[in-house]
Amino acid sequence: MREVGGVAPLATVDAAAVDVVDRLVAAGHRVELVAPAVAIDERPVAPAGAIARPVDPATRAWADVVDRRGPSLRRAATGPAPWRSP
Repeated sequence: MREVGGVAPLATVDAAAVDVVDRLVAAGHRVELVAPAVAIDERPVAPAGAIARPVDPATRAWADVVDRRGPSLRRAATGPAPWRSP
């Protein structure tokens, strides 16, 4: 993680996680979801049915991630721009 600058001091842990994962992938690292991994977060959360997104797009934290990583996040979500070769 040191190679990509570590965890950014963003407003929420969720936003910082999106940011660092995107930077790791952009640097050529592989990031995997591992089912047995456990994360403990003592912040209050809404009921599971009320959570639609990992980071609320209406928050300053998400705006900060988009400001920092917008183009890379777009590519991750939609693939390369259609006018560019892969």
